[in-house]
Amino acid sequence: MPVRHGFAQAASIRLKYGTAFLADHPGTLRIKEAAEAIRKDTGGKVDLQVYTASQLGTEPDMISQTRAGAMDFMSTAGTNLQTLVPTAGINGVAFAFKDYDTVWAAMDGDVGAHVRAALGKVNLHVFDKCLDNGYRNITSASRPVQTPADLKGFKIRVPGIPLWISMFKALGASPTAIAFGELYSALQASIATHF
Repeated sequence: MPVRHGFAQAASIRLKYGTAFLADHPGTLRIKEAAEAIRKDTGGKVDLQVYTASQLGTEPDMISQTRAGAMDFMSTAGTNLQTLVPTAGINGVAFAFKDYDTVWAAMDGDVGAHVRAALGKVNLHVFDKCLDNGYRNITSASRPVQTPADLKGFKIRVPGIPLWISMFKALGASPTAIAFGELYSALQASIATHF
C-alpha cells in the first residue's frame, strides 16, 4: 500500500475520515469499528478519526479536501464524483441497467475498473468494493413508486448534479438540489417530500 513519505518513521499517524452519514448509520458504525480495530492492532499508533454528519463539509467539499490531502478518506456516491469524472455517475443514470444485480456486476467488473482508473487520474483512489447504499432507490412516505409515471409531481431531493435534475424533470418530478447533510431539515420544511 502506498503511503506518504515519513509514515514508517512516525511515532503516530492520525488519519481523517469524513462522511455525510449520521453517527448511527450502518456504514458509519462499520467504519468506527474498523477505526477501533486499527487503533487496537497498532497499539494506538494509527488513529483513524471519524467525522460524521457532514462535520467536514458537504460531500463536494470533502471530495476537494480529500484530493488536496486535507483529509485522508471519505465515503460518497458516484453521483458526486461525476463532476470530476462523468462516467462515475453511470450507476445512477435512469434505465442504464435493468436491475440491481446487473448494476453491481458492472460496477464490480470492467465498468467499475474503468471508473476507478479515471478517478485515480484526478487524485482520488477508490476501493475496489464499496458500501452498497442502494441503487437510485427512491424513498417516499406518501405512495409507492413502481413505474416512472409514479414520479409525476414528486417534490424530490436530488444531489446538485445537472444530469439528475434533468432526469427527474423528464420523469415528471419536481427535483430540488439539496446536499445529503441537509436532507433532514429539507424534509421537515417540505422543501422536498421524497428522496
